[in-house]
Amino acid sequence: MQEKARLRMIAGINEITGRTDCGEAVLLQRRSTPIMVAAIVGAVVLTVALQTQFDLGALARGAIVGGTAGIALTAAMTNFWLGYCDGTVVLVRAGKLRAVAEAVVAEYPHPVAATLGSGWMTKKATVAGNEYLLNKQFEPRFRAITGS
Repeated sequence: MQEKARLRMIAGINEITGRTDCGEAVLLQRRSTPIMVAAIVGAVVLTVALQTQFDLGALARGAIVGGTAGIALTAAMTNFWLGYCDGTVVLVRAGKLRAVAEAVVAEYPHPVAATLGSGWMTKKATVAGNEYLLNKQFEPRFRAITGS
């Protein structure tokens, strides 16, 4: 499954850039902090309102609150694909709900200034001064793409 997603990202980067030489890609994410805070506060308020106003079971309340919070968090997230294309590092904005490239955000010469913060499952990745989130399992691929 991961290989299929990786190949889809590479194909999307090749298509949006008009190139054919991209050979590696990794998913980065950015989340809007104000929307995240609002979603958490909204989930708490909705939970209290449902518990005090309606006679619903815990499972029904959880489904309503979880669905609402999930939609808000999906709206707060932006996906990016970082790819390596023959001496160039390409950053592409991807769709929120579909794995499709939407626009080229930036192109950097390889190696690009990049750092990784600490984290248990997710690490904060900085690429050319911009912060993103990176799943820890993709750290070796990220390092190979950025040359860091």
